[in-house]
Amino acid sequence: MTAACNRNPDLWMSEKPADVEAAKDGCLDCPLSRYHACRAEGWSHEYGVFGGLSGDDRRRFDPFRMARVTRARDAQAQQIDKAIIAARKAVALMVAEQAGPTVADPRSEAVRMLAFGASSRDVAVKLGVNRNTVRYWASRARTKPAA
Repeated sequence: MTAACNRNPDLWMSEKPADVEAAKDGCLDCPLSRYHACRAEGWSHEYGVFGGLSGDDRRRFDPFRMARVTRARDAQAQQIDKAIIAARKAVALMVAEQAGPTVADPRSEAVRMLAFGASSRDVAVKLGVNRNTVRYWASRARTKPAA
């Protein structure tokens, strides 16, 4: 003999009020007496009917326990997010290392390139800045007194 939730599992995860009530009735008539096991499993879920209790019922019945479960789930999600960010940084670092050394001071590199005859467009493309920025750096370098 199988439980009703094993025959039609979609009914137990539905959000329709009629389906939720039907699922609750199915839990009460369960021939396998799985009430306590289903209820214990249900505490880790926000939605769905477990042991005759819907997500709303569980929140009303013991809101502090649901809050603890939610906080634990949020903490786990934050750890996963941190791992994803760390992996992205590692990939970005690998890509940067493969691209070659970076310019420590783009302003002085721009002035140096312009002094050797590069156009402001070439300098802008090489350094990844706007052409007007390169022109501004060049004008500042011309008016800056030598130290």
